[in-house]
Amino acid sequence: MTTNNIQGNAPKFVRNMAGDVELNIYDEIGFWGVDQNDFNRELKSLNGEPLTVRISSNGGAVDDAIAMYNMLKSYSGTVTTINDSIAASAATLIFLAGDVRKASSMSSFMTHKPMAGFYGNTDEVVEFNSMLEHYNGVILNSYIAGGIDETTAATLINSGDYWFNAEAALEMGFISEMTDAEPVQNSVDLTKFANVPDFVLNSNSKTSATVQAVAASVKKPENQKTEVPIMADENAVSTADHEQAVADAEKKGFVDALDRVNKVNALESRKGREATADKLLANASMTVDQIDDILQTMPAAQVAPVLDLSDDLGDLSANDDAGDKPVDKVANFAASIGKVK
Repeated sequence: MTTNNIQGNAPKFVRNMAGDVELNIYDEIGFWGVDQNDFNRELKSLNGEPLTVRISSNGGAVDDAIAMYNMLKSYSGTVTTINDSIAASAATLIFLAGDVRKASSMSSFMTHKPMAGFYGNTDEVVEFNSMLEHYNGVILNSYIAGGIDETTAATLINSGDYWFNAEAALEMGFISEMTDAEPVQNSVDLTKFANVPDFVLNSNSKTSATVQAVAASVKKPENQKTEVPIMADENAVSTADHEQAVADAEKKGFVDALDRVNKVNALESRKGREATADKLLANASMTVDQIDDILQTMPAAQVAPVLDLSDDLGDLSANDDAGDKPVDKVANFAASIGKVK
């Protein structure tokens, strides 16, 4: 439960086939969901008609929940509250406002201490703690007023995120009747809560399946290896398919890289700029066209002239008419190297 008091969306009042008024609280209480101001406005328009409040909520702002609890308790008509799927945190207060309280046999409840964010100095910490203790007492009194004995009520509040099903709720007096109707699909986000038990989770809900997987992998004994849970998923890829996809990607990457190298080596602008081209190739993010553009702006390296030495050296394998040996021919050429035409 949080202690924000903020404007939210209008509650969903409808009339069923029999003409009876129903309010569906299938949302958060407070900011993003059912707000106390709109709730009060709608409630006043009913003129005391019998009202059924159907709940599937993970809770929300405790201020709004307390206000709605008091509105329902003071409502002149008969109020029936029904837990269709989950009544958690602040939603339990609204549920307990019913003159008649029902719960699906597959529904669940969660209670805990009120929570709120804090920023301030040491004096304000004391005041903040006093405020939370005050809300703790308000919730405790609401549970006791709902027919729950004080010891059980204290356990519900002081035991962390305390989960219980409809059968347990009936035994402790939290509900007056358990129905066999199927609950609505659980659409609330349960990831914010700890220790979510299996009976809370709806196997048809992707969110619940995720929570179930996470819950199964936490709070293992320290000497027990935690394993990643595997969930059936029609969109899952088999190990063989995954490995093949990786191999195909690697093959394509190699082919693409080789093609890029060949295209750069074939560029006319690469001639005389080979070293620069190789450096640009090392940058995998550069395209062939970008490399070509850069190479064209750079001067080509100066190439030394190729000298034809055949006339000067002649045939080194044989002596000439003057009797010179090959080594002498090389020496004579070295002496006249500066005279090469």
